[in-house]
Amino acid sequence: MVEGAPGFVHSPDPRTLRIDALPGADDPASAGITVGAALGCLGIELPTRRRNRVNGRVRARDAEGLTMAVEASFGNCPQYIQTRTPVEVVREAAPAERLTGLDEAARVAITTADTFFVASYVDEDGDPARRGVDVSHRGGRPGFVRVDGEVLTIPDFAGNLFFNTLGNLLVNPRAGLVFVDFERGDLLQVSGPTELVLAGEELAQLEGRSDCGECGRSRWCAGAGRWRRAGASSNSRRGRWRPGRGGGVLSIHRECRYCAFEERLAPARGHAGRRPWRQV
Repeated sequence: MVEGAPGFVHSPDPRTLRIDALPGADDPASAGITVGAALGCLGIELPTRRRNRVNGRVRARDAEGLTMAVEASFGNCPQYIQTRTPVEVVREAAPAERLTGLDEAARVAITTADTFFVASYVDEDGDPARRGVDVSHRGGRPGFVRVDGEVLTIPDFAGNLFFNTLGNLLVNPRAGLVFVDFERGDLLQVSGPTELVLAGEELAQLEGRSDCGECGRSRWCAGAGRWRRAGASSNSRRGRWRPGRGGGVLSIHRECRYCAFEERLAPARGHAGRRPWRQV
């Protein structure tokens, strides 16, 4: 994950993308950014909830960043993106930790997250030279990702209907996830095998869960194989879910290429320590 001042990513022509930033040398993604390698990127502007995906190959890499040969690019609608306003924070980057499993801090990072990013890839006809890589955003109310031991359960929301991520996971069931603590600037990176679940009791339990938003009729599980935590870096701080107008009611405007509508969500009665939600 990289960030910078507006303009650090720019396109000199429709088939070229220049990124004036690189992940840290200890980031697992860094070793894969070599000339000719497949690359998937997601550009997201949190204040406006605008996001675009781009796929292609690394044309050049230097000390300042990389140049990408664009093969495909398209925009996604802003639903499930939480609005945040960047605030520059200057501090020393903390060293990364490599974990053998989920510790308490990692569990908290996942269960309190309202955003994470997922990377997937497919080798066409099993040929790494014909690899395609994709990066996507997932969002929901804190708690929408469930942790059971070393397994993460993630509901599939109704989205753009492109199925880039799910299609890749169906063919190649492996994924890399990044959870961001927007208050501290910490990152939690997870990689491991995945499983798509299209039916069963667990799926029925997820449907209708308010902290999951609008669940589709599938879910996917990520079994953690590798964990890495990058502590308190210079990532900008940003806000969290914000209340709408009046009485703790949240108003969420959702839109996509097919529809645009508004839902109003209000707290329903529940036991202490948990805030279930109902649609009103």
